[in-house]
Amino acid sequence: MEIMFFITTALFFSIMLVLFLWTGISFLFLIKSRNPEKHSKRTPPVSVIIPAYNEESNIKKCIQSVKNSEYPNDIEIIVIDDGSTDKTPHIAKTLGARVITQNHLGKVEALNNGLRNASHDYVIILDADMFIERNSIYELMKGFYDPRIAAVSGVAKVFNRNTLIGIFQNVEYIYLYFIREAFSFLSRASPGICGPFTCFRKKDLLAIKGFSKRTSAEDFDVSLHLFKAGLHTVLAPKAIGYTVVPNTLKSLFMQRIRWFKGIIQSVVIHRNLIGKSLPASYILLTHLFWFSVAILSIPIITYNFLYWLPYNSSTLIDAILYIFYWFSFAGIIRMIYMIPVWGINIVYFFGIISGILTSLLILVSMKRYGDMRPENLIAIFFYFPYTI
Repeated sequence: MEIMFFITTALFFSIMLVLFLWTGISFLFLIKSRNPEKHSKRTPPVSVIIPAYNEESNIKKCIQSVKNSEYPNDIEIIVIDDGSTDKTPHIAKTLGARVITQNHLGKVEALNNGLRNASHDYVIILDADMFIERNSIYELMKGFYDPRIAAVSGVAKVFNRNTLIGIFQNVEYIYLYFIREAFSFLSRASPGICGPFTCFRKKDLLAIKGFSKRTSAEDFDVSLHLFKAGLHTVLAPKAIGYTVVPNTLKSLFMQRIRWFKGIIQSVVIHRNLIGKSLPASYILLTHLFWFSVAILSIPIITYNFLYWLPYNSSTLIDAILYIFYWFSFAGIIRMIYMIPVWGINIVYFFGIISGILTSLLILVSMKRYGDMRPENLIAIFFYFPYTI
């Protein structure tokens, strides 16, 4: 038990340090972002590249959302059909999109194919299951106020949030985009971009030879390549899109395995940035930290949960309350209430502070992106088991 207590304490302490860092970045961002935002007044023509493979259920709504955009210049829509076997290319053509068909070569080849065929100097990468708001393209283009800015990323909210797993993912997405916006605002180096919805200067993407197949996270990899080239990436908080997310635990798990693989590959490839640049070091080490926490947390939490279970299961009601307190914000409230009885130790302290800080940051992000719906508040209350 002493060894496990030591490991648990070290884990909590590490999480606390990162949460304090995030809170500091967020606080500084909220203060500085009160000043009038810089933005470009140019509205050049843009090319929208949509890679698609068997997306007949989404492609119509995706293209229609682009066509409905309130943007005062030409929008070229290019659908790269990656060897679909359904009606995806037919639907895209009937909606007036330019369709380029390739063999089933994968998303990266589709993106680079679209990049080579784009007519305009600015290209928007848009997933086929992404639907954007009317002013989103205009908001993206406002971000190119500095010639060193190579990419402006939008914000992805969850479209299919009518299920419990969709609601939790929506909370997660908005929370992470707030942290990303805060960091990109302060450092001009966003920790990754919104893969489903980002605008690039075409010449900057071509200069780094487009997207790479070396990783399973081409969006994270390309943002690091741009950073190495001395270019900036920022986030446009009012450029909102809605993406279709996994709706089963199995599909969610497979998605996160792919993310994990791609980000680890990117960290290995770009490891020479660690120590050379504070923003890059933060980006790479933070991703490594949270993946390490993800691996360590499950056995540690399982051990601690089972260790104390016999002392809290005299009756069925006791066992139910024990589980409820363990896996909801009610546990934090109870820990505060029981301090006079239990006293306070380092694990309790870090548990209380980390729970409060995480919930506070999520609430701030919800307020910023205008998503304070009741179901989101309930999801925050039970957010801890979702993170596991």
